[in-house]
Amino acid sequence: MDILAMSFCVKSSHSHLSVSLKCQHLIGFEEEEQVSAFMTPVFTLNQSFKLCNLPVSRLHLLCQALRNPCCKIKDLKLYGCLISPASCGALAAVLSTSQWLTDLEFRETKLEASALKLLCEGLKDPNCKLQKLKLCASFLPESSEVVCNYLASVLICNPNLTELDLSENPLGDTGVKYLCEGLRHSNCKVEKLDLSTCYLTDASCMELSSFLQVSQTLKELFVFANTLGDIGVQHLCEGLQHAQGIIESLVLSQCSLSAACCESLAQVLSSIRSLTRLLLINNKIEDLGLKWLCEGLKQPDCQLKDLALWTCHLTGECCQDLCNALYTNEYLRDLDLSDNALGDEGMQVLC
Repeated sequence: MDILAMSFCVKSSHSHLSVSLKCQHLIGFEEEEQVSAFMTPVFTLNQSFKLCNLPVSRLHLLCQALRNPCCKIKDLKLYGCLISPASCGALAAVLSTSQWLTDLEFRETKLEASALKLLCEGLKDPNCKLQKLKLCASFLPESSEVVCNYLASVLICNPNLTELDLSENPLGDTGVKYLCEGLRHSNCKVEKLDLSTCYLTDASCMELSSFLQVSQTLKELFVFANTLGDIGVQHLCEGLQHAQGIIESLVLSQCSLSAACCESLAQVLSSIRSLTRLLLINNKIEDLGLKWLCEGLKQPDCQLKDLALWTCHLTGECCQDLCNALYTNEYLRDLDLSDNALGDEGMQVLC
């Protein structure tokens, strides 16, 4: 009944609103049950919902409302919900018919491969207008490779999709390999890609590097909390230096990095004018690594505006290198050195 009431409001919504469902037990009824089993007579007779004693998904009523031509809901968020394959089939129908829905987010909503397959059929429909797809902490470990294959086919078919967030899913290197087959396709127009906490290693970076070299649209890449290591980041840097795109933001926080990768990062800073944001939080960069980064910051083509170096094992010894970079870099606006042992002498140098 709660979903029925909400569906009535959604159906009557003439403005661009957002619908968020945050519940651990969005069960409603089982797949084999009939709508008339729990509907009151007054609602059973409401033909606008097409309730004809057919088996329906848990989200049937909501999806019927979202498909109504008068509904102008722009984004739908499902947090902690129990989503069945039938529900994904109903959502796929929404994606293939709605002219307004542009954002779809699943978070902590476990989806089986069969459910994702149905959803992807809707995403591949020529009429799908979705621009942002977030599937955070939603994959089952045993289905990740299959799911990435489905998503790759979506990226090939749907040029409207500009944001893809797959964070907190156990994709692994094999999953990313399948995903990159779609990312590299000329029809793919993704501008923001989030693969944070996805169990990636340096092998994934080789695949991502090949994607970076051909993408002309990617602006933001998030690979936070993956064990990429120095070799992995060196692969990424090689791809960035040969990129045709306009990368603006690179997030490499908590990626098991050391000073060994900083020379490659410095070359990226000195050669990619579009890069304005670099986050290296919680990596063991140390003073030597920062010395290399400062060499990149001093180059005339470096236009970095935001540099985050929290918990990077820095000491006061690096502060003179920072000063030398600040003397010449006129673009840097945000410099975060939190949780580093710079000490009083280091701060005096910076001041």
